[in-house]
Amino acid sequence: ANTPRLLVNETIRNGTFRMVGGRARRAERQLSGRRNRAGTRHLEVPFGTKVLGVDVLVEDIDLKEDGAIVAICVRGGFSQAIRVLDLPLPTPPPAGAEWIDAYHHWLG
Repeated sequence: ANTPRLLVNETIRNGTFRMVGGRARRAERQLSGRRNRAGTRHLEVPFGTKVLGVDVLVEDIDLKEDGAIVAICVRGGFSQAIRVLDLPLPTPPPAGAEWIDAYHHWLG
């Protein structure tokens, strides 16, 4: 939301997301097994953030079967998938965070 609209539009125009059948098919094609490399290619992981006031480490980005793009957050041996659109980003945000803004913009 803090990314200038020009950068968001440029990210979308460069093909980060393509609308085919209501999903980001380019991201789906980049699956290696079930792991989505599209997000980690754009968003620098790992990075730390807070979820519900608790420090977590975002270790990876994944594409779920329903098409949702999630961040894999870990703490103390536990992991939780959180939709990237719901993920609070640290200040300053990690490199590539404009990818999340572009994804949000692309979804409408």
